[in-house]
Amino acid sequence: MELSLEKLLGKRETAETSPKGKGFKNTGLALAGAGLLALLSPQLSDADTTVIHRDRHGRETGYEQHINIGPIPINPNPLGDPQAKFYGRSEDELMRMGIQAYNNGAIQHAYDTFTYIAGDLNPGNIEAHVYHVKSWYKKISKEEGEPKARADSAYKAKAIYERFMHNDAMLALAKRFEKNEHPLDFSLDAYWRFEAGMKAYKREDYQTASKLLRQSVNEDPWNEDGWFYLASSEQRKTGDKTKKHAVWKEAVKYHNSFQEDINKFCK
Repeated sequence: MELSLEKLLGKRETAETSPKGKGFKNTGLALAGAGLLALLSPQLSDADTTVIHRDRHGRETGYEQHINIGPIPINPNPLGDPQAKFYGRSEDELMRMGIQAYNNGAIQHAYDTFTYIAGDLNPGNIEAHVYHVKSWYKKISKEEGEPKARADSAYKAKAIYERFMHNDAMLALAKRFEKNEHPLDFSLDAYWRFEAGMKAYKREDYQTASKLLRQSVNEDPWNEDGWFYLASSEQRKTGDKTKKHAVWKEAVKYHNSFQEDINKFCK
């Protein structure tokens, strides 16, 4: 059975499907209610502020986000539509809010935000997909343990690639979860530089490859392939094997696999 993007992303119930939202099946009415909330909300300051509500067990029960690009606080919606809190916000605004929630440890809110962006607003937003999977990992790690979270997150990333978005970044993220190589440190910017560096390497432009791969591993040192091809580029552009060895000595701080190469070189 084909899995829809909404199901894959774990989309939450809307007012149209939830018994609690029967009184607000009409999206226009929900939007009107959201507008009323805006009128009743106090004007916020220019500073971004966040408040996470937790129960006595430390579980996240609510999240308030006051952000300086809009006067409406993102609060639990009393009208029954769990997505009404996102209505009227631009994609950039929601991305900023989601990242802020993620960095502040409000993982449920971050997960809901990125699910809405990637599932409803713009399924082509690769950054939203990456943060969606990372948020899922953090959420499941806390609820069911890290091994299950890693397996589920790797599956999610590969399924998004195979069924909806043929972007190699999702496969790279899945690989990081599978190998348990600091997947939460995965950076799209670093990955794009790695890809660009590999294209330069394949056309034998080792000067450019070395520059891009160096930028990539500086931002995300847990990319083992980045270090491998950086070392190779350094040797190929100069013909000096000691350049490769120098890169290996940097890389071994993050990847023990380079120790064997260092030992062979020193013999």
